[in-house]
Amino acid sequence: MKKIIFLAFIAIFLSFTPLFSQETSWDYPIRPGSREWATLPTTADRVKAIQVPEDVLPKLSDQQLLDLILNYPFFNSYILSDNPFDGYQRTMVTLNAYGELKSRPESLNIIFDHYNRMDFSQINKLGESAEIGRFALRVSAIELMLTDFSLDKTLSLEESEKILEGVSRKYTEKSVNEEELLGLGKLTTAFLAANVFNGQPTLKNTS
Repeated sequence: MKKIIFLAFIAIFLSFTPLFSQETSWDYPIRPGSREWATLPTTADRVKAIQVPEDVLPKLSDQQLLDLILNYPFFNSYILSDNPFDGYQRTMVTLNAYGELKSRPESLNIIFDHYNRMDFSQINKLGESAEIGRFALRVSAIELMLTDFSLDKTLSLEESEKILEGVSRKYTEKSVNEEELLGLGKLTTAFLAANVFNGQPTLKNTS
């Protein structure tokens, strides 16, 4: 009888307890173009309004953090700087989700996997020049992100070779749409490759 009561208690408990923990999701409460966005007088006010709550940050998965970063309203603002990489760093330091992802051990891998999956040929399906421009800026921004994150990591020879091989392959894909993707994109690709190469002494002085 006691066993039956115990099993009944477990069944009731499980009916109210999810078998798997539910991932916390979060999205920006306001976005450019909204009435709320327009009422904020300064860029600083807008940046402050779209920070991820501190109690939510550690509950977000690596992928959720990356999605937030890629959809950050100021993600492409780096282009306003004379130096794209410096401009990128100054822009992204304003988003607390960025710092959180940089602290995660698998952060570089998840960004690189996203970069590898990007289909550069989809730029041919974008009708408006503004959309094409935004796509090109996004590709370069992700390369700048890979540069920034790899600077914070000690890469093994295998990791460096993997990234360099991927960068070379994606550069070939860029060349198919040279006019759209190889303006600023040529600079950011070279910057990323040089950073990874120079950060790996075993790839130098091999003679």
